[in-house]
Amino acid sequence: MNPDAQDIEVLTGGLLALGRELSRARERQGEGSRLTILQLIDEAADVRPSDLATEMQMSLSAVTRQIHALADTGQVELHNDRNDRRSFRVALTPAGKEELNRLVRKSHDRFAGFLTGWSAEDTVQLGTLLNRLAASIKESRDGQQKPAAGRTWQRQAAAPEEK
Repeated sequence: MNPDAQDIEVLTGGLLALGRELSRARERQGEGSRLTILQLIDEAADVRPSDLATEMQMSLSAVTRQIHALADTGQVELHNDRNDRRSFRVALTPAGKEELNRLVRKSHDRFAGFLTGWSAEDTVQLGTLLNRLAASIKESRDGQQKPAAGRTWQRQAAAPEEK
């Protein structure tokens, strides 16, 4: 049986509240965006700043500033993009991997505090359901038709004229 409107309302209310609380917790720690960018660089191993900006839903200039700050502290290395001379690629250094591990441990400790009083069974069940929801969202998003490439005027010029 599919969930009804009231079930969906309870779920979305809970997810919105969770999102707000997680954002507040990240702001208090002041390291949320650094953790995110280090994780993405680690996952990709060698990535363009534009890909990071897209994934983080941030402007390229904001991501580039973060990358340069990480490079200044020796946590990432920058090298030319062989496929695009105008761009560069980013990779983690051993110091960046250490910082990523430190931030992940700190995040896990913080979540352990959030889950005080929860049983291991409840924690695992929540994790399983959240991962399932994330997969459903991704599947739904990927299934939606993506806009055609190019600027609006280019797409309009290439489209057959409507009569």
